Parts: sequence; C-alpha cells; structure tokens
Amino acid sequence: MLRLSLLALVVAACGGSTAAAIDTPAQQSTLVEVSCTSIAPTATVMTNDATMSYAGSPATINMGQVVQFTTSANHNVTANTTGSDPKLNVDFATTKCFMFTSTGTFGFHCSVHGFTGSVTVQ
Repeated sequence: MLRLSLLALVVAACGGSTAAAIDTPAQQSTLVEVSCTSIAPTATVMTNDATMSYAGSPATINMGQVVQFTTSANHNVTANTTGSDPKLNVDFATTKCFMFTSTGTFGFHCSVHGFTGSVTVQ
C-alpha cells in the first residue's frame, strides 16, 4: 500500500500533460515600450479633447522607430482587438513611447468615446 501511495505521489508531482505548454509557440510582440527620454520619437500621437480625436494620427513610420503617445485625463489609447498588439495601451493622462518592431498597420481607439487612430509601420 505504501508503494502505491509513493507511486501516486511521484506521478502527481510530475504533473499531467505538458505538451500544450511545450508545443504552444510564444507570440511575438510587435512593439516594445521604451523610455521617451532615451530614444527620440519619430512621431507623436496626442488625444485632442476639443475634437475628440487623435492628433498626429494616422502616423507612418519605419520599422524600429518610436511613437510617443500622450493622453489627456478624458481619453486613453486601447489596442484594437484584431490587427494590433495588445501592449498598445496608454492610460488616461499618461505619456508612453513604443518602438514598433514589425511592419503593418496598428489600430487603436479611445475606450470611452470610440474615436480611432492608427500607426502604419513600413
């Protein structure tokens, strides 16, 4: 009986199937948050309270360049659910800089008011 208990303990300690963890590839990020003071931004996107829009959007940059996002207390930046990197989020009254490491068009919106913007990376 003791041997069966030890065998059960060893099997349980080894865990169940790990195939999902091993076989699932890591999702490549398409942007990296960087310090706005260490790398000069190529483009700036700012929320505009008067027009309920993003000034500086749409922006077009080259791969590896940086975009600075500045939001007001009334608006934010939220990544679109398709075709964008989920890291593309800037809270209210915040400034963040992102380096884009892949080509494509990255859409975003204000989660409160719904206006949209985009960054195209060549």
